Amino acid sequence: MTDYTTIKDIALRPIVNGWDLRPFAELADFKNGLNYSAEDIGSGIKLIGIRDFWDAFSINYDNLNRVRVSKNIDSSYFLEEGDLLFVRSNGNKALIGRVLYLNGINGRITHSGFTIRARINKQIMLPAFAAYYFTSPLVKKQFHRFGGGTNISNLTQSLLENIVLPVPPREEQVQIVKILECWRIGIEKVICLLKLKRRLKRGLMQQVLSGRRRFTEFTSRPWQPTSLSTFFAEKSIANLDGSVIEVLSCTKKGILRQVERFGKRLASIRVNNYKVVHRGDFVYDPMLLWDASMGFVRCVEKGIVSPAYATFSFTGNDIDRAFCDLLFASHMMRHQYKVISQGTNARRRKALPVDFLKLAPLMPSTEIERTCVSEIFGVLDREINLLTQQLAALREQKKGLMQKLLTGQVRVNVDKARLKEI
Repeated sequence: MTDYTTIKDIALRPIVNGWDLRPFAELADFKNGLNYSAEDIGSGIKLIGIRDFWDAFSINYDNLNRVRVSKNIDSSYFLEEGDLLFVRSNGNKALIGRVLYLNGINGRITHSGFTIRARINKQIMLPAFAAYYFTSPLVKKQFHRFGGGTNISNLTQSLLENIVLPVPPREEQVQIVKILECWRIGIEKVICLLKLKRRLKRGLMQQVLSGRRRFTEFTSRPWQPTSLSTFFAEKSIANLDGSVIEVLSCTKKGILRQVERFGKRLASIRVNNYKVVHRGDFVYDPMLLWDASMGFVRCVEKGIVSPAYATFSFTGNDIDRAFCDLLFASHMMRHQYKVISQGTNARRRKALPVDFLKLAPLMPSTEIERTCVSEIFGVLDREINLLTQQLAALREQKKGLMQKLLTGQVRVNVDKARLKEI
């Protein structure tokens, strides 16, 4: 066996007795993908491109683009069962090095020139084992080492060839793949459930917040147009003495601490002209209201925002605030934001506070109905938050399990197919 002891410390320590270490060059051959023009897209054979990667491990081949190719195209451009595809080059550096495991291929499929195909020697390594290994942090450490930094700008065949992989006995590879496959399927089911919950919420919002779907006990009382000035009053308190230093940013995800959004403070040292806001106040960016850049202040008791932002105190109660929070995220209100945003630049249109306060969406005429509507979505939000936390926990647990399984810290008992700590 070739001596790779000089790079074991990068990613693979500890590796246990009985496991070989080999460079990827000894386990696979490589092929860059097909180059083509935009005019070639639309018909022909199926093509896997960068858009098909993202967070996928494997893909649905029914939704692929098609590309016209020469009749004399070399057969090596066609993908086979068990091939691995890597993102070679992309404007988004986070995608470089991403891997797809090609399983269940049906028909002729090729791949983009921005990708590299690795064809595994199946006598030595299971393609699925190699695919899981390339999704682990162990490989990312080697990419960073051999690629010259944390954000490689281009993945080459040479870099791939130098990546070192552990080669357990085949029986262990089979069991490790089975374990990781169970985890992957479980995580995908949670992702699917989370998407369905979010879709349910969006659908209910369109029906309930427009008044088309209502509780039967309230149908005798029609919703009434209600001016936003009923609940909001414009305020503008300057930070004259500079005593408030917590800078907040207005985003599509709400009002966030600037240091959390950007990782550092961007505002200048002098913030005397910034506006002071308190917990429960409402803020929006007049130039980006059309894109729903807005929200209630929840992250701090007191903070400051750019003097360019529109700021409001809220004069209603907690029930009214909860309903407005829902209403402002609805498709109907997003349309209204665009209507009151004026300007010739499609992305920089200004919505004046006076026009915002004149908006009069339909609202329930009774507080109890507003409460019932808010509670429905409160339950949905709690379910979505719990699923989001569960997904994060499962991903973190899988990450730790992969670290142990793929380095031999935890060994698979091949006979009983269960884990054995050593």
